Formats: sequence, structure tokens, C-alpha cells
Amino acid sequence: MARLSEMSYKQARSFEEVLLPIGSIEQHGLHLPLGTDSLIAEMVCDELASRKQMVVCPTLALGFSGEHANFPGTVDLGIDVFLALVERTLDCLGRWFKSIYIVNFHGGNSSALEALLKEMLRPNVTLIHFWRAMHDTMLAMTDQRELGMEHAGEFETSLMLFAKPSLVLEAVDKGPETSISIKGGRAYLKGWRSEELTSVGSFGGAQFASAEKGRAFFEASILKLAEIIDEIQAGSSKGNL
Repeated sequence: MARLSEMSYKQARSFEEVLLPIGSIEQHGLHLPLGTDSLIAEMVCDELASRKQMVVCPTLALGFSGEHANFPGTVDLGIDVFLALVERTLDCLGRWFKSIYIVNFHGGNSSALEALLKEMLRPNVTLIHFWRAMHDTMLAMTDQRELGMEHAGEFETSLMLFAKPSLVLEAVDKGPETSISIKGGRAYLKGWRSEELTSVGSFGGAQFASAEKGRAFFEASILKLAEIIDEIQAGSSKGNL
């Protein structure tokens, strides 16, 4: 793997493209660690960078997580500090790399990052939303269909069982109490806090997860992200923000 943090500036100079993973430190139910989004971001982007011969920037592990702020351990930067951190990081990377691919692994960061990119107007910066990119693929692979993609549910728990099994506690949640989609989907949006929707913090059913599924999900994730980057490099995709 080619980690920016583990190479000299001479080695860094030999790369033209860089991945910038962004995650969060926020509650993921009773069974997953607070850093789940950031841990998944790191492992996926490490492998993706290796296959695509890119360098990967250290994961921005702190994000915009106000919806989970009332659960212990959640670190919410707030929108202004979060965007200032991302913008400054992009400014630095932009001095040395021809192309920057932000890969966002926390849904709560999404709208803020989109607004920032529209304001910055940098043609060499592309934002990839991991969850949107993987939606159709995961829909076909999870036992729970849409519910399998929920917060701390089948998909995330499977990835963690595959990559970091020692960090997964007993899957104590009994399944989805409700769906996070209650907040409105594409047609409308209301402010919400996760404790209003679930008593344990998770939305999906972790009991459907397994390490075997996690391995399959991981490989599918790498293939899909590599496909998207190939489209961007070929100039065949302008995105849809």
C-alpha cells in the first residue's frame, strides 16, 4: 500500500493521484466501535490505492456528526470546522497532486462536502460517496435489502467482522426498530437526532452479518470504486452532484 504518511517527500513526488478518505467518530450501536466509518474508509482506500497505483492520504477521521452527538464518545466538528479542515487539506494536496479523489464514508458529511466542492470549483477534485456508489450492489448482496444498508447494520457489521473482528462486540441489537429513511429521503428533510429513532443507536439488524459476507462486500467495494475512478479518468463521467 502507498500511504502518504509512510513515505518520504521524494517518494510522494512520484505520484500524480491521491485518495482522501473521510469518515467519522460517532456511535455505531452497542456492538461496533465509534471509529467504524473511519476504519472502513482506511481499509478500503488502502486496498484501492494499491490496485490503482495511487497514494492515500491519512483518513480525516473526524466529521460532521451532529445527529449522533448525544451518544457518548461521538466527536462532531460542526459544519464550519469540518469544512475548514477539508478545504485546507485539499489546498495542501492540490499543490502536489494532479487529481484528488475524496471518498466519503459517512452519510452525514455528504451535503456539506457537496456544497464545498460547488463553491471551490476545482476540476481536479472529485467527490465519491461510498454509500451511494455501493447502493445497488449492496442491495443485491444483503439479506435485508434496504435495511441491510442501515447504520451499524448488516453491511457495516459484516465489513468489521471481516477486517477488525476483535472490535466487534456481541450483536446485541434485535434488528431495526425503524429505518433511518424516516427522516424524509429525497423529497423532503427534517432535522433529526438518532436517539429519537433508535434506543440503541443502530438501525439495521447486526444479527444478519458475517465475516464471509464482509469479505464479499469488501471485494465488491474495491471493484465498484475502481470502476468509478476508471470512468472519471476516462472523462466519461461528470458526476451528478
